[in-house]
Formats: sequence, C-alpha cells, structure tokens
Amino acid sequence: MIEQKNDDEKKICPDCVGEPYLKAIILKRSVVGTCDYCGNSKLLISIDELATHIERGLTEHYQRTPTEPSSLEYRMINDRESNYDWERQGEPIIELIEYTARLPHEAAKDIQELLSEKYEEYGSDWTEEETEFSSDSFYEEGNSRRLGWINLIWNFDDLDEKLKRQNRYFNKPIQDALDKIFSNLHQVKTKTGHSVLEIAGPEQPIAGLFRARVFQNENALVEALKKPDLNLGPPPRNLARGGRMNAHGISVFYGATSIETAIAETRPPVGSKVLVGNFPITTKLILLNLSKFSEIEAVGSIFDPHFIEEKDKIVFMRHLEERFTKPVMPDDETIDYVTTQVLADYLSQIEHPQLDGIIFKSGQGADAGLNVVLFNKSSKVKRNPVFENSVIEVSTYIDSEDGPETWYSIDIDATPMEGKNPEDKKDESKLDLDINSLTIHHIKKVSYTRDSFSAYYYFKDSGNTQDWKF
Repeated sequence: MIEQKNDDEKKICPDCVGEPYLKAIILKRSVVGTCDYCGNSKLLISIDELATHIERGLTEHYQRTPTEPSSLEYRMINDRESNYDWERQGEPIIELIEYTARLPHEAAKDIQELLSEKYEEYGSDWTEEETEFSSDSFYEEGNSRRLGWINLIWNFDDLDEKLKRQNRYFNKPIQDALDKIFSNLHQVKTKTGHSVLEIAGPEQPIAGLFRARVFQNENALVEALKKPDLNLGPPPRNLARGGRMNAHGISVFYGATSIETAIAETRPPVGSKVLVGNFPITTKLILLNLSKFSEIEAVGSIFDPHFIEEKDKIVFMRHLEERFTKPVMPDDETIDYVTTQVLADYLSQIEHPQLDGIIFKSGQGADAGLNVVLFNKSSKVKRNPVFENSVIEVSTYIDSEDGPETWYSIDIDATPMEGKNPEDKKDESKLDLDINSLTIHHIKKVSYTRDSFSAYYYFKDSGNTQDWKF
C-alpha cells in the first residue's frame, strides 16, 4: 500500500469514485477532508493508495497490446491482394482507468502518471520505448503474465500432463483442485440466471434418451433384435471399452437427445446399419449440463483480489466444456480420454449435489441434439422378461412381386414363459427401452462440414526467386 506521506498528496472522496468495490474501501476510511476533484468535505483516500488497488486490478485482468504488427500481420499488410489495415488493439490506458474505476478524467490521468512513473525504466525517455501504464499505451482484457499460474493450477494442458504422466487415481493436488472448481455447483448460474444442473425424467424436457449401435454384419443385427434391451443398452462390465466418459471395465450409458445425434456419434461407415431405440427415463435424474458452461459469467469487481480466482474457475469450466466436446481421433482415444474419464469419475462421486450424469454438446451431430452420459450407478436398463424367456425369430425382408424388400419383423413365441416366474429382485433400473421406438438405419452417404484453408509460401531470403514456379 502507498502510504499518505504528506498533505501535498491528492485525495479523492467516494462521490468521485463510481466503482462499488473501490467506493466501499473509501467509505471504510477514517480520514476526512476536502476532495481535490469535487471540493466537497468527505471521507478521503489518497490517489497513491487508490492507484495500488487499480494497479492490481488492471495487471490481473488486462495486458498491454503490441505496439507493432506481428510477422504474420506484416505479411498481410504487404500482400498486394489483401486489404488488411493494421491498427493497435485495446483501449487507451487513461480511458481504461476512467471507465473501469468510474473516475473523473483528471483523477484517471493522475493515477496513470503515478503508475507510469513506477514502471518507467531508465532511458525510456530518450529511447522512446513504451513501458507499462505509459500515457500512449493500450490495454485489452487478458493477462499473459498470469498464464503460467493459470496453466499450473487450472488449465487442461497441465491437468492432462499430470494425469497422463503421474498417478491418475490417487493424485491429491488434482483432487484438491477439482474440489475447489466444483464446489457449490448448485449455486452456479448462467448470465440469464439458469442453473447448470438439469432435471431429467418423466414430464421433463429430457424425458428419454436415444441410443444407437452400429452393425456391419447382418447376423449381429439379427441377434441384437432378439434382446434389444440387453444389446442396445450399456454393455456388461467385462465388455465395456474405455470411452470419453468411462475407463475400461466401467459401464455407462451413452445417449443423445435426438436420433440424428445418436447416429452421428457412432461414426457409422457407409454400408453399415444402425439400430436406434428410445429409452424413457423412469425416475428423476440430476444432470450437469456442460453445454451451459459457456454462458457462465463471473460477477464481481476486477479490483477485488478474490474475483480473479472466480474468474479463473470459470475459464477452466469453459475449457472443460470444450474438452468434452472436442472430437478425438480413434488413434488418440486411449490417451486423450484420460482427463475426461477422470473428471467424469470424479463428478460421479461428489456428494453435493449427487449427479447422475452429464450433458454435453455433440462434436459429430449437425443438429441441435445433445449428448448425455449416465454414470454407472444410473445407467441400468430394465430387462424385459419377454425377451428372456421366449423363442424369437427375426426376418429382415419380405417377398414381393418385385423380389425381396427390406422389412424387419420379430416373431415372439411366449409359450415357454408358462410356469416361469421372474426373479424377485429390487428394481434399480433408471431406463426402460420402448421397443416400439426401434428403428434400423441403412447408412448410404456421409456428409461433412468443414473449414478450408490455403497454404501460403513466403521467401525470407533476398535472392532471386523469380525462377521459382509452383
């Protein structure tokens, strides 16, 4: 803190400071005198002390922008076919201080001069080199000096490395970080005041989930139709492969809110067949909706030292949504799924609130459908005794005048059920397959949405390049 050393220091009153956090600091002071900016007799704080609060807030949340174009921007400027016109990004420092602290222009200028003197380096006057808080400097939101700290504690890059190279299951630093990030989830709201927690189940917007399975062999499809509740539901533990949200050997339910998304997420090859069914949710489930994380906004003052922690937490949560949505190449799944698997496992075990699953955007679907994963504890599908105790025959075509036509029919002979009683067990299922919803989709074509970029070659040497042709 800059102490008030003499009566020559300028002082400012709370009426001249519009930012609530800074105003509250002044109102807690005991010094009374005449404000140098409005002339009224009020509680006062020295401009020097106010400058320390403003300095911390701006250095934590803003960064000085480059004074010259980058090498790429220089190339764009010199490109004859480009209309690119470079201008420095950001806001002038005096205007930024005036706006963020809501100060009179004269007070903002005085604070800028104080801070500029603090950061002024020897010789900068005659070298004309811009320093922090120089009067002609520009600032934009962000902070490059804090990136190392953010990466160390919050960012996925560092988290990935720790989980891939260190102990992934008993890592206390990561446990502590996740506890801090996901504490008070029930209090996290979007900009519009909506909770990131969503209720699914009967009479809810998400009342059921679509699940798809790809078949490249018709015999396998036929067998699946004989016991669709078993074969379309989550696999048994011994057959559960590692996925985005589960480690190998842990069975979860991957579903979607639309048929199109469910099919797209299976990445079916042309010529394959996809069996899709709707699984109504039979009880209330609490889901964490990651798709709303991009709508979360930190609320507070940039001059509050605790606000940066909340802001970093939200930055991480937005990265979390991106990571769960990010397409992963098949060759990289084993490694790239480590972080999301650990996070899903962590979320499945927290106690307040007790989550049943996660909602996240689809990286494959072209519609507005969402992906939903139900954790192991909430992924059980009710078994239909008809499929367990009956003789079932499946036909995939019907004869017509023009020859065989595709037609899926399942004949069920339930006679063997006589004299058999289903096992008297407590029903812990959360899902129940609607067999009337089953559809088989023949994949004919696959379309792609893409971004296309040109490759540009630049010659750095000053030699004769006119003989080079491409």
